[in-house]
Amino acid sequence: MMNGISRIYFYTTPPFDFEHALWDKRNDTLQNEKNPGTEMKIFTSSDIEEILQSSEATKWEKIYSDVENFQHDLASLDQVELRLGRTKLNAIRVEFDGSYRALLEQKQVDMLMGLDIQRIAFKKIADRILIFSKDTDLIPALKLARDEGLRVDIADLSNRLSLLSQDLKYNSDKVRKLSSNEVKDKLFSIRENLTKTNWALN
Repeated sequence: MMNGISRIYFYTTPPFDFEHALWDKRNDTLQNEKNPGTEMKIFTSSDIEEILQSSEATKWEKIYSDVENFQHDLASLDQVELRLGRTKLNAIRVEFDGSYRALLEQKQVDMLMGLDIQRIAFKKIADRILIFSKDTDLIPALKLARDEGLRVDIADLSNRLSLLSQDLKYNSDKVRKLSSNEVKDKLFSIRENLTKTNWALN
């Protein structure tokens, strides 16, 4: 173990395939914010073609490329494990100005994190973990991990607007107040010193 870190797990979802998701929503009934008193709008092929030719599509193409490159670079780092859930397009909504808004939701990310926490605890892979999450769905996994003797620290990023819940504080061993810049500087400082390891959780 170098610099106290065995492995960094990063949880996210793959780049979102906007065009494919739009076609999956063809003929769906849309929530209409522009004219709430009218009948619900049906999402047609012509609507999809209109969106794909708009600046919104260009924006999503840029986001897709940026996320793909970022995840590739991240996964290439030594001792960094990329855990991917999935992104679900829940709905397309017609906004007041007539534009369309995609309502997205990340899925499976908290489940992946919870499973990793439990496996680390059961297999005694590490003696402590530092969690960067405000998701209270993780609490059962944290309780189990602590019962198995794993020390659980929760990072509280002081420059974030959302507050860390009391339930997460109660179910951790320590709350570590950090800033985003501190985390970034620490990661960059250890990055060159991390050596490649091949151990896995399974």
